[in-house]
Amino acid sequence: MELYQDEVRFNLFHEKKRKDLKILSALNDFIKPNPYFVYYMFKDTIHVDDYGSIKETLFKFPSLNRGPKNQANIYLFGDDINSKVSLCYDVNEDEWAIKKLPDNTSHKFYQCSASIALNPTEILITGGGSPPKKDARIYLTQKNEILNKAQMTESRNAHAITICKGAVYVLGGFSGKQRLCSAEKYNIREDKWCQVAPMKDKRHYLSACSIGDEYVYAFGGFYGSTEQEINDSIEMYEVDKNLWTSLGVRMKNTLWACSALAISNSEILLIGGKNTNRNGEVHLFNVNTKSWKSLHQMNQLRVSHKSFFIQNKIFVIGGDYDMSCEVYDIKENKWSFISSYNSLLANSLYSFSSAIAISE
Repeated sequence: MELYQDEVRFNLFHEKKRKDLKILSALNDFIKPNPYFVYYMFKDTIHVDDYGSIKETLFKFPSLNRGPKNQANIYLFGDDINSKVSLCYDVNEDEWAIKKLPDNTSHKFYQCSASIALNPTEILITGGGSPPKKDARIYLTQKNEILNKAQMTESRNAHAITICKGAVYVLGGFSGKQRLCSAEKYNIREDKWCQVAPMKDKRHYLSACSIGDEYVYAFGGFYGSTEQEINDSIEMYEVDKNLWTSLGVRMKNTLWACSALAISNSEILLIGGKNTNRNGEVHLFNVNTKSWKSLHQMNQLRVSHKSFFIQNKIFVIGGDYDMSCEVYDIKENKWSFISSYNSLLANSLYSFSSAIAISE
């Protein structure tokens, strides 16, 4: 495979690289080993970390043209304070960008909504707000615009969202009056919502994911009127049968606001979350054997963070007080920090919603 298309491009790159290395040499006094700092590389970028307090990009080499690959962007949508703000993380380039909705639009983002990408340019944003709303809207990533769609049948915030068999499912949350066990299905083509079978347990700040394009699994969340009443139960929804089943196995801990990610047709990762304290634990659940396996903990304790599976890696955004982000290499069982958005926005993204959009 040709790395450079012609000699001119090679010479241009070589000259740019030489200048970059000269600049890096000038930074030598700053980046020489220091017992209070950790330096590491990720995707041609040098980062500095003072053990959990400040993370920043110290130096970024120019990108190499290594041929076509999937474009993956992680989008995060604001809360009530940042109601016009969205962030975008370019997974391939390890770079952040920020956008604001036009001043002349009445649309805004709501806290504790739930979002999912329908395709690379359209993201469905559901519910959220205080009091919770029934709203369902499409965010157009290329135009930075929002379009109204049919409303959900029930108001909800801090709910879960997933796609299975071509339909969107929203689960649980809070209605403004009570924690919910209800679930509903969105027909994308018909722009229509309908109720499906409710879960066995009420779940607010739950985690859920689909697996094998056949089942939806729901984990944890609040079930009672106080924040001490937290689930450790697991439920499985069979899409074709419209049936929820409570599993005999329980979670490793009672948790709310953790994240659940299917990484194969039989494995789900449960990441972080909170009981009485935030935690950085990562557990692998095998849906066939109904067994748990503990994996390497994250570098940071996180709650209400955003997690995504892409390129055989897990990307975790925010959810801690230092606004850090990190990536987990499944093969190496290792966590590494990546670029933070903290220079663009001082917010843990605790009540932001998020989605990943991937183009082939």
